[in-house]
Amino acid sequence: MNDFSSITVTRRGKEEELVVNNPTSYPLIGKGIQGAVFKLTEDRCVKIFLKPKNVKKEKEAMIKGQGLPFMPKFFESGPNYIIMEYIDGPSLRDYLKEQGTISESITQQLVNMKKEMNRLGFTNLDRCVT
Repeated sequence: MNDFSSITVTRRGKEEELVVNNPTSYPLIGKGIQGAVFKLTEDRCVKIFLKPKNVKKEKEAMIKGQGLPFMPKFFESGPNYIIMEYIDGPSLRDYLKEQGTISESITQQLVNMKKEMNRLGFTNLDRCVT
C-alpha cells in the first residue's frame, strides 16, 4: 500500500491554485483553499493541508461536530493531515453546477445544518458549503 505521507500540497503564488504532488495511487477527490483530499479506502479519505495551523482548526471543528448526521467521522490527524470518513457524493458546489437548482427538501436540510452548527458555536459557516 502506498504511503499518503509522500503526497505534498503547495501553492506557487499567494492567490494561485494549489499544486498537488501525488506519487501514490490514491485518487485525488477534491481540492480547495486549505488542501487536497485523497480516497484511501471505500470508507476513509485523507485531507493533506497546506498549513499545519489549518489542521488544528479543522480537527477541532470535526471533533466538536462528531455525532451530527452530516459530519464525517474523524479517525486520526498528524502535522499536515486528517483522516476522516469518506462519504460518496458531490459537493454542494458541484451539485448546483450540475443541477442548476436545489429542491425544497435539500434547502430545508441545509437550513437545519446551519441551525445545528450555530447551536454548537461554529463560525464561518459559509466555508462549510464551498
